[in-house]
Amino acid sequence: MRHHHNHNKMHHRKHNKDYINRAMHRMHRPHAYFVREEFKRYHRYVRFSHLIFLVFNITIFYFAVIYFKIKLPIYILIMFLGIIMVKEIAPLIYSRKMSHKIMMPIERLKKAVDEVSEGNYGVVVKQYPNNEIGELIEAFNQMSLKLKESEELKMKYEENRKTLIANISHDLKTPITSIVGYVEGIQEGVANSPEKLDKYIDIIYHNASYTNRLIDDLFLFSKLDIQQVEFEFVETPMKAYMNDLMTEQKIELEENGHKIEYLDALAEEKKLTIDRKRIHQVIINIINNAIKYNDKDKSTIKCTLSEVDKGVKISINDNGPGIEDEKLDSIFHRFYRVDESRNKDIGGTGLGLAIAKELVKAHSGKIWCESTLGEGTTIHFTILDEKVN
Repeated sequence: MRHHHNHNKMHHRKHNKDYINRAMHRMHRPHAYFVREEFKRYHRYVRFSHLIFLVFNITIFYFAVIYFKIKLPIYILIMFLGIIMVKEIAPLIYSRKMSHKIMMPIERLKKAVDEVSEGNYGVVVKQYPNNEIGELIEAFNQMSLKLKESEELKMKYEENRKTLIANISHDLKTPITSIVGYVEGIQEGVANSPEKLDKYIDIIYHNASYTNRLIDDLFLFSKLDIQQVEFEFVETPMKAYMNDLMTEQKIELEENGHKIEYLDALAEEKKLTIDRKRIHQVIINIINNAIKYNDKDKSTIKCTLSEVDKGVKISINDNGPGIEDEKLDSIFHRFYRVDESRNKDIGGTGLGLAIAKELVKAHSGKIWCESTLGEGTTIHFTILDEKVN
């Protein structure tokens, strides 16, 4: 029996607690409609109350003088009337000023807040006073514009995410399909000679390597995008570094039928703090991009190392078809390809130059492009001795 009584008592306490919580919730969070209506009523009260009191006091004074026949000198009556009018007109003037400087701006601010709460980001209050309320409205305007900017950035990232998925699907499907096809050919005995088998294996290896490069590019760009790439900056003599890199590239490119020329225009050795692996990747990405889009049977690449203030400039020129002026700024955008119709032949995610741009930025440098249709393209980038961590 005692247990049952305690249970009822606990249930009663819980019910009371829930009721109090609901009451507190209603107390602290009134509906927006009632808040607006209460504010409007208060605004109207501030605007009209003193005017009503003025009329009321003058009316009382009039009836007191006329009906009660108060016998006072005219100047005394005028003085009393003046005091009454001053007493009511002064607050009336003050209330009108308060209305223009406080109440009306707050009402406009409230409407703007309602707009933002409904998702209409970027709404601003254009007219506001030069006081604390004005500072509050200015802060709201900045917040609203930042919300709009954030929403646009969110939509942009969402679009990029969709583009990324589409590019991954497109670019990985072709080599993987090829690998599967040639493996099935080997399993079914189509490669019935050592020469044919070697050819099939070479094609499979080529496609597997290409797929691996695509995945590496996508992974690196994703990390660059969220600034999670770890750099290893070391002091490096640029003349010696570039000479070794160009010697390596000369051997590799000439084996594939391409030509590379290198000019070192530095008057003396210059040491810069760089991530050697990442700068190597920038140069390789630019050279590979030049070869991919070249319309000649054999590409000719010219690379020049020169000096700029606080750093060096590396220029890589090709003998390709060139790029139209309106496309020059776009080539460094993610997933951009100059010739969309050649995607299947060229391949790649369109991230090579976008990655190069981010890596150059990490070395406090900038990258840009110059091109002449029919003659070729030159991509310049700088490396400055002020690395960005």
